[in-house]
Amino acid sequence: MIQVIQADTESAVVSMRSGREAVVEGVRSVEGLRTVFEDINRLVVDVSGQIDTVTGSINSMAADTTSIADEMNQINNYSGKVASEMQAVSAATEEQSASAEEIAAASDSLAKLAQDQQEALSHFRF
Repeated sequence: MIQVIQADTESAVVSMRSGREAVVEGVRSVEGLRTVFEDINRLVVDVSGQIDTVTGSINSMAADTTSIADEMNQINNYSGKVASEMQAVSAATEEQSASAEEIAAASDSLAKLAQDQQEALSHFRF
C-alpha cells in the first residue's frame, strides 16, 4: 500500500510539474500576447494621429478652396463691372464720333455758305 501511495504521489508530483510547466508556458504566451497588443495599441494611436493630421489638411484645403471660390466670384464681379464700363466708354466714343461727324458736316456747310457769300460779294465791287 505504501508503494501505491508513493506511486500515486510520484504521479501527482509529475502531473503537478507538468501542470506547472503548462502554467509557465501559458504565462509566457500571455506576456507575448500582451506585447503584441501593446504594439497594436501603439499602431492604433499612430494611425489615429495620422488621421487627425490628414483631417486637418483636408479642412485646410476646404477653407482654401472656399477662399479661392470667393476670390473667383470677386474677379467675376470685377470683370462684369469692367465690361459694363467698357460698353459705356464705347457708347460715349460712338456719341463723340457722331458729334464729330455732325461738326464736320456743319463746318463743310459753313464753308460752302461762306464761299457762296464770297461769290455773291464778288459781284458787287466797291
